[in-house]
Amino acid sequence: MIFNKARMSDIRSKNPSVLFSEIAKMVSEEWKNLSADKRKKYLKKEEEAKKQYILDLAEYNNQKQKHNLSNGAETAGKQAEKSGEVPKTKAEKKAEKIARKL
Repeated sequence: MIFNKARMSDIRSKNPSVLFSEIAKMVSEEWKNLSADKRKKYLKKEEEAKKQYILDLAEYNNQKQKHNLSNGAETAGKQAEKSGEVPKTKAEKKAEKIARKL
């Protein structure tokens, strides 16, 4: 996706009148012809971006959950808080799973 986005904007700027579908074909052809080393670099960047997205999403969901709890919303988290447990959000669990793979 990172390669696609970078190449599409570059091709679009050089060929403003070309249709999107034609640009997509050009980018696809470039990807097919890209060396394994260069592909690897883009795939690594994508993997890093995906990990960062998951961590950011977990943080966002934590903040959202804390906000809901502070506003008195009765949630599973609040019920667990009463019993002394602190449940993890799906995003937190997913982020931990990815972190363990690293």
